[in-house]
Amino acid sequence: MIRLLTPYEAVRSSDRAKLLSQTTAIIKTFQRPKDLDRLIRSIRRYYPEMQILVGDDGFEPSPRSDVGYLRLPDDIGLSAGRNALLECVETPYFLLLDDDWQFFGKTKIENLTQLVDSGELDIAAGNQLKVKRKLGFINRRKLLPYHGLFDFRDNKLHLVRGGRDEGKDYLACDITHNFFVARTDTIRALGGWDPELHINEHEEFFVRMQRNGLRVGYRSEVLILHWVSRPAGYEKFRNRSYHRVAAEKIGVESIVGYQGNVYIVDGPEATIMQSSSAATLNRVA
Repeated sequence: MIRLLTPYEAVRSSDRAKLLSQTTAIIKTFQRPKDLDRLIRSIRRYYPEMQILVGDDGFEPSPRSDVGYLRLPDDIGLSAGRNALLECVETPYFLLLDDDWQFFGKTKIENLTQLVDSGELDIAAGNQLKVKRKLGFINRRKLLPYHGLFDFRDNKLHLVRGGRDEGKDYLACDITHNFFVARTDTIRALGGWDPELHINEHEEFFVRMQRNGLRVGYRSEVLILHWVSRPAGYEKFRNRSYHRVAAEKIGVESIVGYQGNVYIVDGPEATIMQSSSAATLNRVA
């Protein structure tokens, strides 16, 4: 059977090596060496030529010699760790990854880099499939779209699902998953991620990018697997909440999620993240 290539596929095929040589994957890891190993092995399987930088702020570090490895201060946080990695990137573009993700056949990174390289987007993101082990090698996959738009009203930031369909091969939006390709110098010049936000940095980062005029887009066919790993001793660090701090930095009273949930923080030492009504938010504050 003869299969005709579309113009985009032809460009992707001819420019693949160039685009990948210009892109560095950055991974901030914390206390999940098995997950990190799975991710790196998957990258090497599909993109053996891609440069990889790992920043490790775990209490029990897991040094690696097969990638660029940066030992960070213990529990420095997601944002500060990513900034440290960004300073080490020497390529024009970087690919942002979490350590519990995994590449597979539909993780087409060149499709994202091409959009940034062409100047169409400043941040080009993909989507993720949540993976849950059921039995042995059998697992269940569920699509977890996170792209959406910002709606500022009533002194709150509301996240609204969807995007702006401009008739192209991507959907323009305001916020996406933390699985994207961006221009290194651009994000570095805008300060990267706010180091005060150890986690829950997501909304503040994308609001700041929007306020600086960056163009964000999402490609639904570029997918990555997300294993949602929570090893022993990890949960108490993962569940710390910085949503109130992020809201203050954005300049709103609170952040309202896609399902209408309002995230609350009960003091600076809070370790529980929960959702509640606006009335509860005011009462806790």
